[in-house]
Amino acid sequence: VIESELPWLGWEPSALATLLANERPTVIATVLNQLSPERAKALLDHLPVETAGATLAAIPNLFLVDPSILTDILSEVEKKLPRQQPAP
Repeated sequence: VIESELPWLGWEPSALATLLANERPTVIATVLNQLSPERAKALLDHLPVETAGATLAAIPNLFLVDPSILTDILSEVEKKLPRQQPAP
């Protein structure tokens, strides 16, 4: 998946963190997996410590999940997010 397909991947990490904070760790880990390491770290830095820890713990499990399920997760996230990045 590339940012042009999912423009919200280019949003500020703080905005993404706010919108994803109540998602399951697997969902957040799926999004992190699409970001550069720097942007993924910035997103993690904006999450509550407990959520960030659970998200990091979920990352190794992504490799055990069928890729089509990961694509479905990203599609569901996209449906929940606003069309444009929220104003800071």
